Amino acid sequence: MNYRCEETYNEEFENIKRIVLGSDRSYYIYRDDKPYVIIEVRLFECFSDTVFFHDHFVIGNYYEGVYIINMLDLKVIHKDISGYFGYFEIIDDNLYVLGCNNITAFDSCMNEKWTSKDIAVDGVILKEIEGDSIVVSCEMDPPGGWVNKRISLSSGKQI
Repeated sequence: MNYRCEETYNEEFENIKRIVLGSDRSYYIYRDDKPYVIIEVRLFECFSDTVFFHDHFVIGNYYEGVYIINMLDLKVIHKDISGYFGYFEIIDDNLYVLGCNNITAFDSCMNEKWTSKDIAVDGVILKEIEGDSIVVSCEMDPPGGWVNKRISLSSGKQI
């Protein structure tokens, strides 16, 4: 199935199922170009993003963490993220959620594979992929500033 998301209301969505997780922003989801579901969330202007990953619509929302909506049955799972949500990365059929002080990895069915231990204080940024690991820049606040660390893609442990 093919999914897409719009943020503009269309009257085609008049009698479509709603999933209400907040009230500030609405995502209008189409499945195979037909209105499918409306997802309403609380809005945070910074550190908010969405991604379709296989049959899931994933919403990262600042301090609220991550909402995982299964597009086949519309069940919602909420996953807390330590600190705040930063952004998504997709590497080798896995979804990585980079946050304030760690990374959480999900497989293609959105099962959590691992969460790294506190590798940063105020932000993690992916720099590069090297074989079975990633190099991330981690904000350690004064006196450390930004420090590069290597993380195993299979375990989430610092190498």
